[in-house]
Amino acid sequence: MSCALRDATSPNGHVAQAGLARARAIQQQRYTGGASSSAIRPNHGDAVQLDQVHPPAAGDYIEPLMAPSRYLVLPEAPIVAPAALSNQIRLEFSAGGGWLIGWRGSVVDTTPGAGAAGAFEQASMGVRMFLNDGEELITNGTGADFAAFSTIFTINSSTPIMRRVDVKDILNCQFQNFQQPGGSNLQPRVTFAFWREKYPGTG
Repeated sequence: MSCALRDATSPNGHVAQAGLARARAIQQQRYTGGASSSAIRPNHGDAVQLDQVHPPAAGDYIEPLMAPSRYLVLPEAPIVAPAALSNQIRLEFSAGGGWLIGWRGSVVDTTPGAGAAGAFEQASMGVRMFLNDGEELITNGTGADFAAFSTIFTINSSTPIMRRVDVKDILNCQFQNFQQPGGSNLQPRVTFAFWREKYPGTG
């Protein structure tokens, strides 16, 4: 994955300067072949000043431009009964830190003979997501909350996010079936697009 660096306020306050420096070095090497970072040469044309492409502001953040280096699948896809909550499901990053740059969710009605996976199922399933011991990533402003899949995901499409995670971080997800008793059992699945900052043996 290649990244463009803009000078702007960090969207989440968890930007690591060391990670930004590494990303800047990767960007320079990929776009210039190791030449000065003051210019890039797309399609071997005239040099383009970086500040013409990305006007300066204040602070730094990474803007993903291309595909992730890997996809991380939430390790469980629970079947959630009507009006019930799932267990909390953990996603670990022990293989290396990096950036979550997108996620994608789907919901299937597991009622025998149903198999529906459309807009109604998306609207009937909620997701809560938090890091480590309780840093809520979905909140109502005062505490944890569940957001319907239909408000986050477009069917058959990935939703961008921007969050840095370290090898010690644990991402927790929990699901809620919004249907009333007597409704359908629903099974949510979530996959994250991930860009790893550093690979073993790369220094």
